[in-house]
Amino acid sequence: MQPTIESRGGPIIAAMDGSEASWDAFNYAVHLAAHLGLTVEVITVLGGRSVGYFYAFVDEQLLVEQASNIEVVFEKARDLGRQRGVKVRTVMREAGKHRSHQAILEYLKGKEEVAMLVVGSYGRGYHDRHILGSTTEKLIRNISRDGLPIPVVVVPPSFCSWPQACSL
Repeated sequence: MQPTIESRGGPIIAAMDGSEASWDAFNYAVHLAAHLGLTVEVITVLGGRSVGYFYAFVDEQLLVEQASNIEVVFEKARDLGRQRGVKVRTVMREAGKHRSHQAILEYLKGKEEVAMLVVGSYGRGYHDRHILGSTTEKLIRNISRDGLPIPVVVVPPSFCSWPQACSL
């Protein structure tokens, strides 16, 4: 007899920046969604410091280019979801004067129900952080501090390359 998991309702939210770690998180989110009968919402934030200090001073043209690049990521995510029978919705936000984690938190607070948030352990801004990237760490800390009823799943690097980790 296989153990069962009851869904909390709402979609699985997967935060993506296009990094390898965020693809692992997305693949695991799709794996869970397929088993739980849920949808996946992919959120990405443009212009936040999590994509590098250079982008803290971007002009409009660079934001347009960044949005164009993330659309390619979104299309691939939707295709992978379709291949696995999972509906994938994409959401793009601009960080503006905020950091990426703040934009994601505001999005989560505006949702009625969220089954869980799935994130990679670190993304594009990873430098000397060996356990968690700053955006992931701040998301976990702020979700807990704000008392949001959202479980957070942190997917370690190369998780989906392990046998059976993300396969159906």
